[in-house]
Amino acid sequence: MDHLNHGCDLAGNLIGPALGLLVGCGADPGKPDMEKEVRRLEEKIGAGAEYVMTQPVYDPRTLERFFSMIRHLDVPLLVGILPLYSHRNAEFLHNEVPGMSIPRRNPRADAQGGLGREGTARGDRDRPGGDPRRPRAGRGRLRDAAVQTRWTSPSA
Repeated sequence: MDHLNHGCDLAGNLIGPALGLLVGCGADPGKPDMEKEVRRLEEKIGAGAEYVMTQPVYDPRTLERFFSMIRHLDVPLLVGILPLYSHRNAEFLHNEVPGMSIPRRNPRADAQGGLGREGTARGDRDRPGGDPRRPRAGRGRLRDAAVQTRWTSPSA
């Protein structure tokens, strides 16, 4: 990688302008053994990682705990974001994708909508934390292009 960042191939021949590539690594703030995850992250950074990107996180408390444990690491952190477009999508990620945990934010809506066909048919209006006034997505397209979430680091 260093060769490419200096405009050379592996044999040292000039191949053009320097590229400026960075080495990144991944981390999972939702791992049950967070101490082990932080140790592994420290090893990755010691081996040359220049930034960290996390798995998607849906619980601010999980992220706050992770931030408090990696405060000593001096690398940029990119928090993974994966928008949920429906209640059914949230259910699938939570139940079928290893390591994904999506907290229930609106137990009353979940109880009313249930987890069966009738509950998932209403789409993103009944997603965890959903707003029943929000229009449904149409056939896989998101009508609302962006959902704004405001969260700041405890150190900010």
